[in-house]
Amino acid sequence: MNPASLESTPERLLDRVASRVADTPDRLALRFFAAGEIRDQWTFAELWSRSQNVCQALHRHNVLPAQRAALVFDPGLDFVAAFLGCHLAGVTPVPTCYPRQGRRLPRFDSVVSDAQPTALLSTAAVIDAMLGGQYAGLDQQLTPLAVDQLVSRESAPSGASIRSETVLDPSHLHRPQDDADSLALLQYTSGSTDRPKGVRVTQANLSANLATITHAFRLRSDGSETCVSWLPLFHDMGLIGGILSSLWIGATTILFSPQDFLRRPLWWLQLISQYRASVSGAPNFAYQLAFDRIAPEDAAKLDLSSWRTAFCGAEPISERTLGDFSRRFSANGFDADRFYPCYGLAEATLLVTGGDGPGPLHVVDVDRQALEAGDVQIRPRGDRDETRRLVGCGFPQGVDADRTTPAAMSRGRNTAATEIQIVDPETLRIVTHRVGEIWVRGPSVADGYWTPPKHSQDPNSPQDNLASTPQHDADGSCFGQTLRSPDAGASTGGWLRTGDLGFQHDGQLFIVGRVKDLIIIRGRNLHPSDLEQTIQTRLGESIKRSAVFSVDGARGEALAVIAEVDRQMDRQAHANTARELRRVVIEEHEVDPQSIVLVREATLPMTTSGKIRRGHCREQLDRGELKILYRYDAAMLASQVPISFPRLDVGNGETTTHLIGDWMKHWMIARGGVSPQDIRGNRPLTEYGLDSMMAVEMSGEIENWADVELSPLAAWDHPTIDDLAAHVAELTRATRL
Repeated sequence: MNPASLESTPERLLDRVASRVADTPDRLALRFFAAGEIRDQWTFAELWSRSQNVCQALHRHNVLPAQRAALVFDPGLDFVAAFLGCHLAGVTPVPTCYPRQGRRLPRFDSVVSDAQPTALLSTAAVIDAMLGGQYAGLDQQLTPLAVDQLVSRESAPSGASIRSETVLDPSHLHRPQDDADSLALLQYTSGSTDRPKGVRVTQANLSANLATITHAFRLRSDGSETCVSWLPLFHDMGLIGGILSSLWIGATTILFSPQDFLRRPLWWLQLISQYRASVSGAPNFAYQLAFDRIAPEDAAKLDLSSWRTAFCGAEPISERTLGDFSRRFSANGFDADRFYPCYGLAEATLLVTGGDGPGPLHVVDVDRQALEAGDVQIRPRGDRDETRRLVGCGFPQGVDADRTTPAAMSRGRNTAATEIQIVDPETLRIVTHRVGEIWVRGPSVADGYWTPPKHSQDPNSPQDNLASTPQHDADGSCFGQTLRSPDAGASTGGWLRTGDLGFQHDGQLFIVGRVKDLIIIRGRNLHPSDLEQTIQTRLGESIKRSAVFSVDGARGEALAVIAEVDRQMDRQAHANTARELRRVVIEEHEVDPQSIVLVREATLPMTTSGKIRRGHCREQLDRGELKILYRYDAAMLASQVPISFPRLDVGNGETTTHLIGDWMKHWMIARGGVSPQDIRGNRPLTEYGLDSMMAVEMSGEIENWADVELSPLAAWDHPTIDDLAAHVAELTRATRL
């Protein structure tokens, strides 16, 4: 590649990968594990070759530059080749989720409807399953390309030595006229049903954020780093933080699936230990799950001394969780100074704030009542009932243009490091020592949504502070804001309203909530109105109104529902109603309500315009002010203490089945928060509110105990405790006899 070709544009991801292929083609780039075993691995040369195959296939099928291709993959390496292949072809990749077998998925349908892709990139197995099932006829709208079956005469075979001059043929590096402003991807936000929005992440945005992550995490760019990730690749944290940042620095990346992590969290730490990984991270719930599920005898075999950067973001960060995790694994070479709490969002590509490398947690106790009023009063460590403990998410992170290339300077774009301001969401003025909305500006902030949401500007807004019409998302974020500081005469533009509430103290950003009632659980954004509509639609007249909001759960933010029931409803029916409510929420939204409260109709507080006051509902629940007819609380029923495993007599099938069934009932009570009197062996597991995460967790613990391998769908293929126990018993006998 001619270096002069890079002088007029910022360095792109493709440029970085190409240089790795030229310098170290045989270095391992990617390794994928499935069920604890190596499933696939590629060198940088093999990755490039497979990416070229995708590029050539897109051209052969007349998918043109600037058109879009939906990336729909189950976990594996083919996603990475598809993503880079789109970049080689000048096609915009649109990562999205893989629909569940046998069902349409509103989120996938919405993304396809909004982005209007021309091609569908996936594996042959996924394409066959989709077109032969719930998405029959989709190939009439999209050209399906099975990435795992592409063969090119111009590419060397897998495993062969690939010459640099062949792999780096400049004809494969598509460069639009304004490459910095061309799209690197459409990153769809994680809506709860059908409202994800496509963030227009440009090449300049992506390059700036990848350079920022490299600098902020203190990563080496000499190819010596090893990263481990199980995060979904269609989410911004998994895609950019888990894989693209590794490719940017030429690291070796060890990947495995989210389902495997949920089955056996131990695998996460084992891979870090085995491959001496220096970088890995996840949302708060993952550290809690590892603390809960990894037995001391298994932890004793780990060496985590190489783990230098353990990033944590995407959901509220708990000081208790990180403290428990670091204490549990301190004997394995890990300590709390390795944590990297951070804040970011898809609209800013990914990372916004973090530390100058990993370091000690910055924790403050703030007066709880004052905080509810928007006032920040720092208190000494004391009574947790009167204070709220918050973990700092660091300082604004960003790189100047000269850390990527000085060319951006000549374009006149904003090249300064990322800036944040705390702004009163009502007056739109900057505030200090108070809670306000977090506004962000910098080179990583995207230029808008693919389809701008409809917006009507509030005529009562102070017009001297808001000089442009922003694009508002359903969660409150918006682009194109102009802000005038009360202490400055000139206005400044280019601000993103995040919809998140926080404050700054000693330069650190602390997150306290959201302007609107968005709920974030395990990195997913859930809109309360969507869930409330599901409850009303599916339960009909038995539920009059409901309020959905978040509460503090055992593993971070959890879902709570307060529902009004008909005055005439028999008290004996309350438990069944709560069980049915839990089931439909899990079925439609794949999230398990950890608290369900039934109250009489006309109980929920409303605004004068007839809207539910969800915040007030939460306060009433916390203060015990509700007259409760029935309450289900998983936190009160569940425990995280180890569940003892009985010794199995595999020679007696009936006894084995009985022992396994009893253990599963115990697990449902201790882990799933099911009331003991509700447990029945012949009742479908879905009636107990077994969401996909808990189903995989239970399967993983059964595998650990019985030493068998279960399909991820085992809990659905064998839908009752009796059926699943018999299936596990049969597998156990076949394995041991």
